[in-house]
Amino acid sequence: MPFAQNILFPVDFSASSNALIPAVAAMARRLHIPINLLSAVEALADLVIAETALIASIERRANEKLAAFGADAFAGLSVRRGVVPGPAAHAIVEHAASLVQPIIIMPTHGENAFRRLLLGSVTASVLHDAECPIWTSAHCADGGPIPTDYRSIVCSVDLGPHTVPVLRFAKKFAADFGASVHVVHSIPGVDQRFENATSRRAHTFLLSSAKDSYPALAKEAEVDFPPLQILEGTGLSEKIAAAVESHHADLLIIGRGSVQGVLGRLRTNAHELIRQSRCPVLSV
Repeated sequence: MPFAQNILFPVDFSASSNALIPAVAAMARRLHIPINLLSAVEALADLVIAETALIASIERRANEKLAAFGADAFAGLSVRRGVVPGPAAHAIVEHAASLVQPIIIMPTHGENAFRRLLLGSVTASVLHDAECPIWTSAHCADGGPIPTDYRSIVCSVDLGPHTVPVLRFAKKFAADFGASVHVVHSIPGVDQRFENATSRRAHTFLLSSAKDSYPALAKEAEVDFPPLQILEGTGLSEKIAAAVESHHADLLIIGRGSVQGVLGRLRTNAHELIRQSRCPVLSV
């Protein structure tokens, strides 16, 4: 059984959405699974029953637009299309919860330069609230072409409780695409400005702890990936981005986690990795 049984592709008809059509079509064909196109029309939620004719007109136009979206690329695939009222983030999370083993595929930002500095509000909300894996396109401006196949994957782990499910997911994804997986873990280096015996001992402890803990986690996850690559230095996201480049990775797999509170599932490190990524990120 593939790692996913449904693709949920939220569509806002922007250039960012259009750019993902080939990647969505390729994944659906590779896994032999349906595509669920979803368009949320917030204006519909603001109308009252008395405006029946206007509601029908908006729904008709939205359905026509969605029917034409990606029609050529999705030819021969199982495609379900839905137009729903209400805020997009809520609609996406709710629809994903109704699907069997879904993966959400969506861009990370809008079209202007300022928006490229931040994750789009809809994407950030979905990453925060959704329980399923989410594939997001490269966020930074110098990201490469959007892949339609995956040959090399970097899987970043924090060696915490969420590591085993992330490794298991990476194994399934890699098996579905015939990809190699390189597991990385980042630890802070010793800042030369504050180097002393205590900081060196702390760094040595982190290094030995990572080396000691990973084999048991890999065994529990039943993976036989190459040995863990430990990245040392300042700038966690920069080090992982460098590993992505050195392995010519088509995809970065990370854990979003399940920590509750202000950040919910979207932890700080996950947010930063997605925001700075030069390749698509699949967060679990």
